[in-house]
Amino acid sequence: MRRPGYDSRGCATTIAKSASVFSMKERAWVAALALAACPANQGPEARRAHSTRARAAAAPLAAASAPDAQPADPQVVTSLPEVAVPAATEPDVPGTVDLAGLIACQKSMDDWSDLVSSYLDPGQIERWGWRKIESGSGFLSVFELPRSIYVFGQRTSQVAFSASGIVALLPEASWSAVLDLLKLDPISVGPTTKLYGRAVWADTHSSGSFTIVQKISYSVSTSDAYPGVVLAGCSYAREMRDAPTP
Repeated sequence: MRRPGYDSRGCATTIAKSASVFSMKERAWVAALALAACPANQGPEARRAHSTRARAAAAPLAAASAPDAQPADPQVVTSLPEVAVPAATEPDVPGTVDLAGLIACQKSMDDWSDLVSSYLDPGQIERWGWRKIESGSGFLSVFELPRSIYVFGQRTSQVAFSASGIVALLPEASWSAVLDLLKLDPISVGPTTKLYGRAVWADTHSSGSFTIVQKISYSVSTSDAYPGVVLAGCSYAREMRDAPTP
């Protein structure tokens, strides 16, 4: 039976903390991977399997991202010319990271890992003053902030986490303005959802027998699961693949 209140964040926390041989930043990488594989209805055996895979993935990711690492065959891809995106005018998560900057794709993969690490720290959400909002879809964890933030030219007091990113919940009327501001391309347009995006940074490099693919991208969407709002933010995707055989 599923433990009351057990959700994807709890699953990722369990997996991350079980990887006790890793540093806090490495555990954040484990958790970021685990979030995508921890729906609330999974049983203990499935969670243990995900834990094993996440632990195996963490070590090469950590080594590849270390400051002294020299990845082979780096390939850095930049986007269209930079867009002047209004950022936060005041800190919104005291003592940690720039939340609005992360939403606006103005931060690094390490900044994202720092936020994930803090987010998974037991009691941290409460210390920030965030309030969990129940959402029907189960794909996003939505929070009400103690005060509003300013991002993409809009003010909002609600944000949501996905498996690999964070979005602000903006008024539905802001859709066209945000698309124009960020110069986004359509990715998927259907009868119930619309998704636009654009990569702002990407990197692919080798680490041992793996290829590490990282990408930071704008993501702006609407969905019937979240009526009346625009989900606008940033994806910080990190994927580990088997390196091609020579």
